[in-house]
Amino acid sequence: MKKNLVFIIIIAIIAIIFFRQQSAHVDSSKQVDPMVITKTNPNFFENIAIDQGGFDASVVDMAYNEKEAFLAIGYESGKVDVYDGKNATMHMSIQPGSYRSDMLNFSQDGQYLSVSGDFNATTYVYDLKNQFLSFTVADTRGPELFTSDNHYMILADNSRVKLYDLHKNIEMGSYKTDGVVESLSLSDDQTFLAVGTTDKIQIFSLNKPLKSWFSKENSVDIELKLVSTSEPYEPKDWIRFLWFTDDKLVVLSRFGNLDIFSTPFLKKIQSIPLNLKFINDAVMSADKQHIIAVGTTNDSGLGGEFLAEQIDLNLGSSKKLLKLRTNMANISKWSLSEMGNNELFFVENAGKKMLIRVGETDNIIYKSN
Repeated sequence: MKKNLVFIIIIAIIAIIFFRQQSAHVDSSKQVDPMVITKTNPNFFENIAIDQGGFDASVVDMAYNEKEAFLAIGYESGKVDVYDGKNATMHMSIQPGSYRSDMLNFSQDGQYLSVSGDFNATTYVYDLKNQFLSFTVADTRGPELFTSDNHYMILADNSRVKLYDLHKNIEMGSYKTDGVVESLSLSDDQTFLAVGTTDKIQIFSLNKPLKSWFSKENSVDIELKLVSTSEPYEPKDWIRFLWFTDDKLVVLSRFGNLDIFSTPFLKKIQSIPLNLKFINDAVMSADKQHIIAVGTTNDSGLGGEFLAEQIDLNLGSSKKLLKLRTNMANISKWSLSEMGNNELFFVENAGKKMLIRVGETDNIIYKSN
């Protein structure tokens, strides 16, 4: 009888651990539907004034939020302009740092914008709804993102990844990575974090620590645990971009290697050859079928032909879209197109504003000025 009771207690503990583990993952129930179309003002692009009056006015990054139709443009001077696409107006103009705001990220609901840069070791988080600086996170350098429920931020600090609780306004943990962090991506169900570094791809799981189940003292909500590591490229061929697509991870490296890996154990499934040999920027369409990348045909990033290229993940092929007359192209996901099910992207091309339509169509290029 005692043995049966002990057995029942053990089973009950295992069941509690399992169900709490399932609930410990970041809540993705509030995730913004990627297929929601925000109605934008047709005069929006005509009203965006990209000043090319000097080096400090160079555009160094752009980001777009589909839900609120906010477009953020970061400049070499550190200034960031946030435009309201619904009303075709300037929403905010902010100056978080004095130099290069080239890392811009929106929360999925469009309430928050994080701003950091190569030469700023601080991340500034703005509340766009109420138009004020909400808080700052010190000792950050590299890519960052918000979880879909706006509860946490994941931030890089050179060769470490930090977890930050937005509700409690505290850092929850810091984790060592193999190499300087170049890119981050969360799986759709928010259970895995992919980290791309100067040397490797690593996948971490987001779990609730065992120690916090039995004691509330010094407990944290989630922690990262390393699941797998891969080193597919040469050390200088940094992992620039990562995208989860169902049970796969799409990887784009600095020197134009595009590969698809299984998750979470990173077995290579497919490689897609590109015309680009050096990648400046890239974005994935909302349906996760296409990638637009900009860069050069020279692996030094200087000289050669500067191109925008479209990659079709279903067909496993790529094609040139257009030549770019610039040495600092930035590309940003714009919005779902009202012309069919394709998507539009915004490109700063030597001071010109340009839209590229993604998908199988002969009418690819739309210029706004």
